[in-house]
Amino acid sequence: MQVAAFWKRFPSYGGAFDVVKSFFGDRPWSSVMALPWKWPAHINVLEMQALAVTVRRVTSSPDAAGCRVLFLGDNTSVVAAFAKGRCSSFALLSKLRQLSAVVLAHGIFPVSVWVPSESQPADEGSRLFEH
Repeated sequence: MQVAAFWKRFPSYGGAFDVVKSFFGDRPWSSVMALPWKWPAHINVLEMQALAVTVRRVTSSPDAAGCRVLFLGDNTSVVAAFAKGRCSSFALLSKLRQLSAVVLAHGIFPVSVWVPSESQPADEGSRLFEH
């Protein structure tokens, strides 16, 4: 999985990676979970599934309610679909609708930002299961 999430009550900033990097600086990140893919599928579908797991984990904390949640992703299609709330791929759209319902029900405000793979804090965890 290559989705990093952070939540905090912070003011609204632009969605550019440079703003995110300047806000967080070079603070250390740690992986909370790393899971292998459960089935073979298109990478966009797998990345959307990883985002769904992350959203469910974030919303399981009562502290996340009412917070702006920052999701860093290195898959452009998934980041853009989650940021816009729409996409043309039915496989992604069905999962996106489920995510939107969870986000709405739990009252979080997601901010989806694309980051280069080499800057992705969760990238190391995704490499644990490569053969």
